Amino acid sequence: MKSFDTEIAKYAEKTRLKAAERAELRDRILTYMEYHPLPKNLQTEQAQPDLGQRAWAGSVYAFKYISELSTHTYARATAGVFMFLLIIGTIPFIAERSVPGDVLYPVKTNVNETILGQFANSPYEKVSFETSLMERRIAEARLLAKEGKLTNDIEEAIAVDVKEHADAAQKGITELKESDADEAAIAEITFSTALEVQTAVLKGTDARSAPANGIASVVRDAKATADATKSVDTPSYDKLSARVRTEMAKAYALFSSIKSGVRDAERSDIERRLGDIERKITEAQNIHASEISGDGAPELAETLSDVRKVISFLTDIDVREHVDIESLVPIVLTHEERITAATKTIEDAGTRFEGYKQRVASSTDKTLTLSVTESGTQFESLFTRASSSRSIGDVTELENIAKAAAALIEKLGKLFGDVPAAGGPTSENTETNTTRSTSTAAVLEERNEV
Repeated sequence: MKSFDTEIAKYAEKTRLKAAERAELRDRILTYMEYHPLPKNLQTEQAQPDLGQRAWAGSVYAFKYISELSTHTYARATAGVFMFLLIIGTIPFIAERSVPGDVLYPVKTNVNETILGQFANSPYEKVSFETSLMERRIAEARLLAKEGKLTNDIEEAIAVDVKEHADAAQKGITELKESDADEAAIAEITFSTALEVQTAVLKGTDARSAPANGIASVVRDAKATADATKSVDTPSYDKLSARVRTEMAKAYALFSSIKSGVRDAERSDIERRLGDIERKITEAQNIHASEISGDGAPELAETLSDVRKVISFLTDIDVREHVDIESLVPIVLTHEERITAATKTIEDAGTRFEGYKQRVASSTDKTLTLSVTESGTQFESLFTRASSSRSIGDVTELENIAKAAAALIEKLGKLFGDVPAAGGPTSENTETNTTRSTSTAAVLEERNEV
C-alpha cells in the first residue's frame, strides 16, 4: 500500500502551471504591485512609477489578459476597441491626481480643465473657475515643495500659470462690470478672498516646504491689483443674500462630509464660525428690514467673505495645516459674550488698581500718591456707570467704559514702572483687546465650562 506522502508527491508532479498560465500569474502579481506600493516607511530610495506609468501598465495588462482569453479574431478586435475606450475614459480620471512633472499632467490641464471650463456658462462662473484654477496651481506647488520636488523650472512655470489665471479672473471681473455691476462686485469679493487666504497660507507655511518667493510674489501682486481696482459700490442686498445662502449651503454640506474625521476642538471651531455667520446674516436682515440704519448690504458683503474663507478652510488641507481659523475668521462675540468680556476687562483693571493702592500706601512719592487718588475717583465713576450699563444691557457703553478703564490702568502702570503683560492692553490695541483678544479666551473658557 502506497503511503499518503508518496501519493501527494505523485500528484504534485502532475500539477504544474502551463507557460501561458505562469506568464498570466506573473503579470497579475506585477500589476498588483504597481497599484499597491509599499508603505512610505518601507519604501527604498528607488523611484516609484508615476500615475501615467501605472495607468499604462494596468491598461497593457488588461489588454493582454482579454486578448489571451479571446481566441476568435472578432473577439480580439472587440477586446481591443473595449480597451481603447477604457483607456480613454480612465486616463483623464487618473490624471486628476497628477502634479507638474507627471506624464499625465498635460491631460489634466489641457483636457480635463478645458472641458470643465466649458461648463462655466455665466461670466461670474468663468471668474470663479479661473480663481479655482489659480488656487489649484498654488496647491500643486505646495505639494511638490513639501515632497522636495519643486525645482526652479517647475516653480517658475507654476508662477506663470498662477499669474495667467489671476489675470484672467481680473479681466473677467472688468468685463462683467460693464454688463452686471452687482455680479462683478460679488465676483470681486470671491476673488479677493481667495487671494487673502492663499497669502495667509503661503506666509504660514514652513520655509522648508514652502514654494519659492516667485509664486508668493505673484499672489501679492494680484492682491494689490485686485484691491486697487475694487469697486466702491456694494452689491445689491437681494443678490448678496442669494449668493450668501448658496455659499452657506455649500459650507454646511462640506462640513457634514468631514465632520466625523476632524478633532473635537476643530469641529467646535468650525461650528462656532458657522453660527457667527448665521448671526451676521440675521443682523443684516434686521438692518434691511428696519430701513433706518442702512440696507444690510455692507454687512452681507463681509459675511460672504467669511463664508468663502470657511469653505477654503474646509476644502484645502493646507489651509487647515498652516493657518489658524481665528486668523481667517475671527470669532464674533455674541451680545452676552461682549458684556462678559467688557465686564472682565473692567474687573481686571479694578484688581490692578487695588494693588497700586496698597503699594502707594507705604510710598513717600507724592506724585504717585496723587495719581492714585485721582485715578480712584475716576474708577469709582467708571464702576458706577458700568453697573448701570450692565443693568440695562447697553453693551456699547459698557465696552467704552472698559476701554477707558484699560487706558487708565495702563497710565498708572507706566507711572509705577510696570510693563503690561504679553497680550495685555496697550494704547494701540486697547479697543481690540477689550472686545476680542484680552477677554475672548476667558469668555469661551467660561462658556465651555458651563
